[in-house]
Amino acid sequence: ETGMANIVIWPDIAEKFRQEVLLAQIVAIHGKIEKKDGVIHVIASQIADMSHQLKALATNSRDFH
Repeated sequence: ETGMANIVIWPDIAEKFRQEVLLAQIVAIHGKIEKKDGVIHVIASQIADMSHQLKALATNSRDFH
């Protein structure tokens, strides 16, 4: 799906996944979705570093001369 969601990371989860929270360029969040009054929150239970996936987005420069 697309759209905006707030990610809630409680202190114990932040500590458990400290490296991912501090060092990752992009993360995958697993957790419980809560929706109330049109606002979506994901309560994080796991955080995975997905930075390695950014390489797949890279494209080579093209010479347009």
